[in-house]
Amino acid sequence: METLDQIVKNHRLTMQMTLGDAAAKASISKSYLSYLENGKKKNPSIRVLQRLSTSLDIPMEKLIKAVENDMLHPEAEECF
Repeated sequence: METLDQIVKNHRLTMQMTLGDAAAKASISKSYLSYLENGKKKNPSIRVLQRLSTSLDIPMEKLIKAVENDMLHPEAEECF
């Protein structure tokens, strides 16, 4: 299962958006989006997830499942 950071970054790159463009579209800071994409922030608020879902065309369910998985299995990402 993809992690939150992988999902967000993959969708942004697929949409050919820069980090700054995606952050502006989601109404979050560029640094915050960078933290999310680099796995440094694992538990964003529902509001942030909604903004990412809308701006990057990611189903909300997919984002929530990724956050839940990241929280239940934090060691999974360390294996790679």
